[in-house]
Amino acid sequence: MAFAHKLNARQKEFVIIALGRWASYEEILDALKLEETDVTPQAIQYYSEKYQDRILQLRADHAKNILRIYPIANRDWRILQLQNLFNSTVDKDLRCRILGQARVEIGDDVKELANAIRASGGGDNVINFISFSKEELDRSIQDRARVLNFTGCQSSN
Repeated sequence: MAFAHKLNARQKEFVIIALGRWASYEEILDALKLEETDVTPQAIQYYSEKYQDRILQLRADHAKNILRIYPIANRDWRILQLQNLFNSTVDKDLRCRILGQARVEIGDDVKELANAIRASGGGDNVINFISFSKEELDRSIQDRARVLNFTGCQSSN
């Protein structure tokens, strides 16, 4: 089976778009080999340099649409998925891991979340996380898990 060494117009366009989507040279070369096209990394580098402006524009366009293209890149979407998973399981260990991951997702925004809840008028039962250290926040999560009968929760950090 003989491999072609020159790229046709469609393959050149593929290389430019792949570079615009941050594909590695190796990934591009592997894809071209599937079409029995054998090119060198230097050829990919050539297109990277020759079409640099177009590649940068493709990357900028991709970045503008990343939350639409990949919902998992949106933290709010990830937290919603964690909440749905938490609601759908009774497995205590899994619930503990979900609580830990939710804390990681929210991170320093716990303060903002508490302020938003207070501002919404629902602050009567809100714990003041603003003054909590990371260790106090971890202990608080563990305490709540124990209160809710999720025994065995350990801090992941």
